[in-house]
Amino acid sequence: MAGRHGLANDEVVLRRGQVQDLHDRIYTVEAALDDVEGDLARTRSAAAYRTALDHLFAACAGLRGFSFEPRAIRATRPRS
Repeated sequence: MAGRHGLANDEVVLRRGQVQDLHDRIYTVEAALDDVEGDLARTRSAAAYRTALDHLFAACAGLRGFSFEPRAIRATRPRS
């Protein structure tokens, strides 16, 4: 069925909103990594590492349980 719709067997159709949501969540993690990198460049105390871990944990929590739900492509029946 995928081939009839111009898709390879390992490709799926996803809603744009799902892809955007994942992009936003990944961006949050990337921003947290940048924050932590800057913070730890200034000080590497145990408290700084604890704060960094808390910040990264909070940023990554948005990815927990996230999953894509592929959209089914409705098969068209050949006309008789």
